[in-house]
Order: sequence, then C-alpha cells, then structure tokens
Amino acid sequence: MGGEKLNFNIFFTNNCNLKCRYCYEGEKQKSIISQKIIDQTLDFIYSVSGGEPITVTTHGGEPLLAFKEIQYFVKNAKKRFPNIYLQMTTNATLLDAQKIDFIEKNYNKISISIDGNQKSHDANRVFMDGSGTYNTVMNNYKKIKKRNIELEARMTINPYNYMYTYESILHLIQIGFTKILPVPDVFTKEWTEEMLQIFKNELKKIVDYIVRNKLEYKKISIVQIRLYVRFYGIRYKYATMMESN
Repeated sequence: MGGEKLNFNIFFTNNCNLKCRYCYEGEKQKSIISQKIIDQTLDFIYSVSGGEPITVTTHGGEPLLAFKEIQYFVKNAKKRFPNIYLQMTTNATLLDAQKIDFIEKNYNKISISIDGNQKSHDANRVFMDGSGTYNTVMNNYKKIKKRNIELEARMTINPYNYMYTYESILHLIQIGFTKILPVPDVFTKEWTEEMLQIFKNELKKIVDYIVRNKLEYKKISIVQIRLYVRFYGIRYKYATMMESN
C-alpha cells in the first residue's frame, strides 16, 4: 500500500436526536447498523487494507445513538488493526461520563458540530422541539475538553447565521478550540448576492485577524480559510500575505 493510510467512513445510524435547519439527511430514520454488517465491514476493510494503517471516521446521523454498536466495532477493529486511527463526528449533545471515558480511551480525534456563538449555533442546531442546543453542547464540551482528546469544531454557515461568521470563529477560539472548520452550506438555494457579499466581508475580517494575531504560529488552525479567500476572490494585502506563507 506504499505506506499510505486508507480512510473509511462508517455510518452507524441515520437516526438523529436533532432537527437542524440545514440537515441533508431528510426524514429521520431509526435504523442502526447490525453486528453482522459490522463484521462484514471489518472483513471488507481488511481485504482492502491488508492490515496496513487505516483511519476510520464514525458518522451518523448522530453516531452516539448507536453507542453499543460503536463499542462492538472498536473492540473488534482494534484486535484486527493495530495501526488504526479513530475519529468521530458528533453533535455532542449525548456525551456523558461513560461515553467520554470510552472516547478518551479509544479515539484519536473528535469533531464537534458547533456553529460558533449561541446566536449562530441556535439559529440552526435545535432539538426536535425547536429549542436551541448550544447550552447542552457547551456543557458537554467543557467536560470533554478536560480529557486527552484532540478536538475540532465543525461550523456550518448558511443564510441564517452567515452574518455571525467572524464573531463565531473568535468565540470558538476564546473557548479553547485550536482547530476550526467553517463550512458554507452549498446545497441551499437561499443564498443571495447580498448575503454572499456580507459573508465575503466576514471572511476578510477573519483573514485580518489571522494575520494580525499570527495565528498560524500559535497552533490555531482555521481550516480551508485560504480556499475561501481564493474562491470568493478576496484580494488585498493581508490575504496576499497569508496565501504566500
């Protein structure tokens, strides 16, 4: 395999406990992966990887709704793949002591879906009853932040929270995230030219902040910001400086 690490995404369930405005899953189903499918998946991964180092991302829905199945998978995967890198994407609302202990023991990285400050986050990420999830996510983030786990913030930006992009990224930095992945929702048709212009201005503010505070030298990573700078045609001295580094 040339020493290259293969990446596998496993969707343990398409069920979710939230009703996010931008969810692409459609109507929520309650199916959960079976142990038989997990065994077959492990066989397939081995047949492809030949025992070489691999990365497996645990996805959903909300994957922690299938916690028992995740435990089964991890237990058996670690037996067969000594060089496995495990990561998970979660909405963080279901994190409790048992799950955090398990994650700390077995996972290398956790990506938490958090859309910035409370205004930005609760504009989209709500429970089934429509109430915001920010406070629940923050309480659980404070617990898992104390553990030895690499954490990443995955921030979705859409027509309902784009105006908070700059202040939301600053907020995530202030509460301790060192890796932030802001992702515009490209599937919605609700974007207007006016919205995109305001979003472009928010990106300019972020670029200014990165350069002014030399974040690249402080181990704080705002992933894909260079891509957005190029995509939206932001061309001015700070953006040029950043792209040349």
